[in-house]
Amino acid sequence: MANLFVILVIFCLLHSLVAVKAQLLSQNISIGTKLFPNSYPSSWLSPSGLFGFGFYPKGNGYAVGIWLIGTPTNTTVWTANRDDPPISSNAYLWFTRQGWLLTTPDTQKKINAEFEDQLSPAVSASLFDSGNLVIHNETHTLWESYKYPTDTILGGQYLPSGTELVSSFSSSDQSSGRFGLVVEDYFLAAYPINSKNILYWTFAATGLNDSSEWLNFTDEGLVLNNRNETAAIHRATLDADGNFRIYSHRFRNSSNNQTISVEWSGFENPCQASGFCGVNSFCSRSGGTANCTCFPGFNYIDPNMAFLGCYRDFVNHGFCWQNLQELTYNFTIMKGIMLGGHPYSEFSAVDWDCQNACLVDCNCWAVLYSTEGDCKKYKLPLLYASVDGSPSTNFTLVHRTMDLSALTHEHPKREIRNKSKRRRLIAIIGLSLGLLAFLFTLFAIFSFFLFRKGVQQYHKLLEIKNLGLNKEFTLRSFSYNELERATDGFKDELSSTSFGKVYRGTLLEDSKIVAVKRQENCEQEGGRDFIAEMTAIGRIYHRNVIQLLGFCLEGTKKLLVYEFMSKGSLADVLFQEETRPTWEQRKKLALDVALGISYLHEECEPCIVHCSIRPQNIQVNNSWTAKLCNFETARLLMPTQNGILSAVDRAVRGYLAPEWQNNALTSEKIDVYSYGIVLLEIICCRSNVDNTVSTPDEVQLASWAYKCLVTNELKKLIRDEEIELMSLERFLKVGFLCIQEAPHLRPSMRNVILMLEGRMEIPSTLPKP
Repeated sequence: MANLFVILVIFCLLHSLVAVKAQLLSQNISIGTKLFPNSYPSSWLSPSGLFGFGFYPKGNGYAVGIWLIGTPTNTTVWTANRDDPPISSNAYLWFTRQGWLLTTPDTQKKINAEFEDQLSPAVSASLFDSGNLVIHNETHTLWESYKYPTDTILGGQYLPSGTELVSSFSSSDQSSGRFGLVVEDYFLAAYPINSKNILYWTFAATGLNDSSEWLNFTDEGLVLNNRNETAAIHRATLDADGNFRIYSHRFRNSSNNQTISVEWSGFENPCQASGFCGVNSFCSRSGGTANCTCFPGFNYIDPNMAFLGCYRDFVNHGFCWQNLQELTYNFTIMKGIMLGGHPYSEFSAVDWDCQNACLVDCNCWAVLYSTEGDCKKYKLPLLYASVDGSPSTNFTLVHRTMDLSALTHEHPKREIRNKSKRRRLIAIIGLSLGLLAFLFTLFAIFSFFLFRKGVQQYHKLLEIKNLGLNKEFTLRSFSYNELERATDGFKDELSSTSFGKVYRGTLLEDSKIVAVKRQENCEQEGGRDFIAEMTAIGRIYHRNVIQLLGFCLEGTKKLLVYEFMSKGSLADVLFQEETRPTWEQRKKLALDVALGISYLHEECEPCIVHCSIRPQNIQVNNSWTAKLCNFETARLLMPTQNGILSAVDRAVRGYLAPEWQNNALTSEKIDVYSYGIVLLEIICCRSNVDNTVSTPDEVQLASWAYKCLVTNELKKLIRDEEIELMSLERFLKVGFLCIQEAPHLRPSMRNVILMLEGRMEIPSTLPKP
């Protein structure tokens, strides 16, 4: 009996130990777990307690991310939806079978990307001691934070080829910053995020030197070596100053006291990062730090954030063209300054001739000349300037200022002289010439008010120009003469839009073929279209949206420079080619257009609604890649904002959703409807309305195609072409879903893509469009 009692006691002790051990090893986050910003629990820790996941303070609210726990401060290594506004304190994070849902009183939003296996629900999540947050199903991983890095990779983490790291805005703000870094083919490259063609630092696998113990290039990309040091965590971060650094966090005791040390950095001079200082300022190095200083005659946009750049505090150079006596010239000579960007003129000259050439050129604001006799002229804004300490380069900044009081009082003085003259003429000649003097006075007053109105309109144009350059983006600025030469006097017209005409051109410096869009309407409405298109497309970088290369804004002359698309518009490809594209080519075109629209709707912040999706506004290149263009009517919508639909020209009405006629609010479903019409045109290689067909039933493409689908006569739509009827039927059904009259019945563009690819079921009951 005693033996039996001992056996029972031992069994109970073993059972308790096994239960405790299982609890320590699992650390799984189960379905239904919730985290709160300012109450328990607000975070979930890794088994070792070195990493945390949950809410952390951001501005006047919170953000969701992963951080390395340490004393005195934590280090954020990953942030979800990093460019979203701060999260309010009444939100909470809820783990569901679809992943992590950020829930507020008004909305729900996923913080993780779509699962790799769309049909498999989540079962649990884990935060590992490597800092990787993973979501699992019963058998495998559905999602992990390691595959979506922000500005940091941790020890053992891969940065796949083609994946981009984007720096944080500052050390305290984890929003997207000014620099990017990408790995391609055993090669690292860093660049300003708004000018990806400018590489300020590169790093090849053959030149690893002292970094070989930290970085390892493979066929899949770059990995930060996990050196398995005791009580140490390693990370590689693209810092807010644009430098790529490797850090070690060494922990001294159980209270997470740590020592942070920089093990390796990409470069020593902080000013090497192009764009470290904003427009119209220059970077200078002082020891291991860098300072941003405005050029003479410019003021900081924000003195607390000098890196944002500077604006001019003197009168605009527009008066230069008027040759006014009140206009004065000053210039400042600075040695050892280097400028980035593109000079608009280069020639050989000595230093004085180089300065004088800028003084007599109203486009010129600065010249850079060297002792070798090279002279380069620049206009505003001045980009990527830094002090290189070289005595062989001289930089001259020209100021054009004006005594505005002389300009303001010019006409009143003339009026006084005219009145005196009028009195003498009345005394000498009499009543008849007095009447003539009176009429002349009225003419002078009219001229004065007309002149004042012109000055106001001119300053209004300049305000629009400065706002676009200083706050939105940095693009190449062309002069009007450059684009006139590139297009040979605007001879080769490619197309015409509501904004103006598009011409083929060739840039002289690199023989690159471009498309130049010139505004024809110079009134206020045309100015709004120009700003709308620059604002919409200037911030976009996507393979299915046409790339804006630069612009010209000289008074009322407004031009945009785009990449050239050799095959022309989708309308040319579908409706004017002697031989129609193959079915595989048409499928690719349809998917490309859907990907471009989905990017505008779901990945741009704020959301962009194109409002004019039609074949004429889609360009195709030699590789059969389709790209959206012509953003004159595009709308930028915040998540809680809608705009009233406006009138459109007759050419696009066949592609417009029914709500246009009801003055409804703008929404993404407008583009979905237009895409449905375009998808049917791509499938059938014919226009939506065709009056040349043999029977009246075929005039309206949508109704005829729906009839062929219902009666199982799909071959009528493709003539004699041999294609897979199942894929044809799937594409047709998606098109009919997109053109439903009620907006809420139309799918989102994300679901359109999934249905086209066959990864989402199409509803069995298909309403008649």
